[in-house]
Amino acid sequence: MQPGTTDLEYGEPFNKAFDHIRSGIDTAIAKFNEIVEQVQQWKWLLGPAALLWIKHSLDSTKTALNVVLDRVEQALEHQLPVLSLSSQPSRGC
Repeated sequence: MQPGTTDLEYGEPFNKAFDHIRSGIDTAIAKFNEIVEQVQQWKWLLGPAALLWIKHSLDSTKTALNVVLDRVEQALEHQLPVLSLSSQPSRGC
């Protein structure tokens, strides 16, 4: 029989993974907002056709980013319950 594992053994890598996910999402949001700001600064030079294309592209990107954000939010909400399940001792039959 193997010795029981501690919460720290599972918890630390699990929490680090979620911290990396949070960091990546924060970076993605910041970069998206940076792009929107740059388009706003240069819109006078781009012209209506380019602006329309950029708007559609940004709308598609925003929709995709929102899907990812929803899934990450769902994963974060379930982070603690999954971790608590993984730390419970298993019974061999």
